[in-house]
Amino acid sequence: MASIIPHQVYGEIMEIAGSDEPLQKRRARAEKRIAQFTADLKAAVFVSPTRGRLSKNYLARDLRQEFNSQDPPPDQRVVFLAASDALAESED
Repeated sequence: MASIIPHQVYGEIMEIAGSDEPLQKRRARAEKRIAQFTADLKAAVFVSPTRGRLSKNYLARDLRQEFNSQDPPPDQRVVFLAASDALAESED
């Protein structure tokens, strides 16, 4: 099972965003990591639904803050946006 701890997932997304891979591949990897995060949350019997929602909210907040920040280059911001969108879609 991959990590379901929001700050660890956020750190992984940071690494993906800053890698030298082509942008499309970074976006796909970030979206895949978010899909794994949400699947792991659903599968974790020790995580209550409330705790799962809080974890998603914390991660969503961090991804949005990084996207809105002027610190990362535009191509990295696109990766954060893709991850944030994937997380929002997982709540549907």
